[in-house]
Amino acid sequence: MSEILLRGMNLAALTAALCYPHTRTVNLYAPLCVLGAWLALSIASFTLGWQRLPRWGRLIRTLALTGDIALCYWAINWTALWGTELFLFAMLPAALLGLSEGPVTGATLGAGAAILEAFYARGNLWAPSLVLRSAALVFLPLAVAMQAQELRAATGRRARETVNFLRSGQISEFLSLVLYQLREYLISVTAAAEALALSIPKDQPALAKRAERLKRLVSELNGKAGRLLGDKSELITGRTAGENSSFDLNGLVAETIAEARAAFATGPVNIRLTPTPQPTSVRGDRRSLRLILLSVLQNALESCSSQDGGTISVLLRRHDDRFHLMVSDDGGGLRGLTPEQVFEPIHSARPGSPGLGLGLPMSRRMIERAGGSLDIRSRQGLTTALITLPEDGDLPVVRIAESTWAGRRAEV
Repeated sequence: MSEILLRGMNLAALTAALCYPHTRTVNLYAPLCVLGAWLALSIASFTLGWQRLPRWGRLIRTLALTGDIALCYWAINWTALWGTELFLFAMLPAALLGLSEGPVTGATLGAGAAILEAFYARGNLWAPSLVLRSAALVFLPLAVAMQAQELRAATGRRARETVNFLRSGQISEFLSLVLYQLREYLISVTAAAEALALSIPKDQPALAKRAERLKRLVSELNGKAGRLLGDKSELITGRTAGENSSFDLNGLVAETIAEARAAFATGPVNIRLTPTPQPTSVRGDRRSLRLILLSVLQNALESCSSQDGGTISVLLRRHDDRFHLMVSDDGGGLRGLTPEQVFEPIHSARPGSPGLGLGLPMSRRMIERAGGSLDIRSRQGLTTALITLPEDGDLPVVRIAESTWAGRRAEV
């Protein structure tokens, strides 16, 4: 829509430049009618949604911008005003095409416009104003497109860093869960083997020998697992103790929304943030909370983008010594999943998404470890994630062997 607006403003400015000083000296009826018809055609084509067509959208867009330049030169030629600066109205279409197709395309279109200008100059090729206008037509679209290309590359790098940060945090938390459960199972198997060996009657040596063999095998397996999961477990999972610092929750939410939009929004998604007017100083692990917010916002943004747009509302409120953060989206709901299935690891992974199906399950695990909670509700296409967080999350550091799941708390 912004491109149509810019093109319309450019054509309107060209119309004003033709009308204002030359209304009485030049017949403007035909060029003004053609300019108006072209503008109406552009608006109609946008309304019909040609830019969403996967095959023809780029071609029609290129033809439309090229048509803007041709229309500009035709109007200038019709009014016999080729000795003026009206040629500079071709600069915007060339720059817009350079933004989408690259600096070379923008510079090429600008060079074509400069050649047309030289053709209309009728032999006066070395006039200073002509040289300056031609240079502007070539180099300004080139400079704008090159700068935009660098900005897109920087945005792409930040988006990749966000995705890598999110994946690494989720995988680390998932490995922590798997290793904890594996160790728990080994402890149970060891206890069962010990009990079995002690329960064998003394008058059954063959059975006692088998029980001792089972006990030895379990002991060897325990030793191998201990070497794998022992002091090196934090290195394997990439887990850290957490920073446990003070930070502003309003600021973190605003920063994370901008970060998530750049990384996961692929359509026209509107995000409305309603911060709390109360002080939002929180003590806890800022990194973990950022991971949780990114995971929730990723799900909301991908749901809205799959519907070709939508609205996400983020509401932050404080009640007593706890903060409540509500993230709601109209992206179509959970799509066949129940709220319980959403919190099952890998169960909710979407095809074609950078997500791994670990975001919400690992987020619930992290927020529970900080003394908070995460719940999901969905009704009539509207999905809401409710995060509660204590104002002071200064809890004792939880070791991997004492990790919590589904509300279990480690003993101090």
